[in-house]
Amino acid sequence: MYDSTFKQLRMKYAYNLASQISEVINSEDWDERLQKILWPHSVEPDNYFSELITENIEKVNEPTKETLLHVLIRDIFNMEIGARLYHFNDEIYSEDTDFVEEFLEENFINILQFYNVAIPDYHEILERINNDYENDSINEDEYEKKIKEFAEELSSLIDLVEDNIVNETFYLLYYDKPFLFEFNNILSSYVEEQIGVVARCSLPEWLKRAVIFRDYGKCQECGWDLSGAYRRLEDRERHLDHMIPLIKGGTNDPTNFQLLCSVCNLEDKTEVIKPEYRIQTHW
Repeated sequence: MYDSTFKQLRMKYAYNLASQISEVINSEDWDERLQKILWPHSVEPDNYFSELITENIEKVNEPTKETLLHVLIRDIFNMEIGARLYHFNDEIYSEDTDFVEEFLEENFINILQFYNVAIPDYHEILERINNDYENDSINEDEYEKKIKEFAEELSSLIDLVEDNIVNETFYLLYYDKPFLFEFNNILSSYVEEQIGVVARCSLPEWLKRAVIFRDYGKCQECGWDLSGAYRRLEDRERHLDHMIPLIKGGTNDPTNFQLLCSVCNLEDKTEVIKPEYRIQTHW
């Protein structure tokens, strides 16, 4: 029987969200790309990351299971859902019932049904609103108001599946070490500006286990097997190290740690080394 550490991940909507976030953070013009997501909310990229740091100082200073990356994923997901509703209400609203139903299905209903959320019978509701309009029981303004209120009701139900999608997206991105590096590299300038140098802290066992598990028990610079399962050579002590050093604006957020052997961790380095995504192929 599976224990509580096993979770069922469904991934369908996480893949798209993870890809969107990865494309933004990994791009050279990340601020311009992020601006396209933020503009409906009148937020500038600089202000967003400054507030991300100042409003989550406890996550910067001490490892927490709800990481800074969780916050970013949650924010972008909610902004995307909000943008869909904004786009419908202010730009593409139509009196065509088929169009309205298609929009609601594509943007809200399919997500809710995928996660088995109980939703109103939208076919019946839209048909009733449409019949009231055709029978002159409501005027055009009232018709539009009822349609938009129903769209807002459906969008609010997305809150019920938010944690699922955020956690699934985090699972995908937490395995993408180059992405984690770039994410923490962006954060570093705001950490230096808002906080300065973060103090080193003791690491909880859950974080140590998680990093070793994610990094397959191997040094992320030289590939040395630190698990002890597949080697007979001399021992190399396991070290958890910051990808972006604290002295360079790094944080104690779980996304900023990686597994290194003692040799790689203790050697003198003149520059920050960006992780490379390597896997050992099966054949």
